[in-house]
Amino acid sequence: MATTEQHQRAGAQPTVTILIGDSWREPVGERTTPVFNPSTGEVIASVPWCGAEEVDAAVAAAENALA
Repeated sequence: MATTEQHQRAGAQPTVTILIGDSWREPVGERTTPVFNPSTGEVIASVPWCGAEEVDAAVAAAENALA
């Protein structure tokens, strides 16, 4: 797996996976939002938009954690 620095040198921004419960998941959709370094304005990553499937899974994981 490439590091953030390797992605930046290659001109790409890494996409962050989604942590739901105790496991990391690949996002279902392909839509992302850029993450900016506030001191430089540079795009440093992209984060996925979550759909209904991810939201439902996150809510279920939160309910299980509080049960």
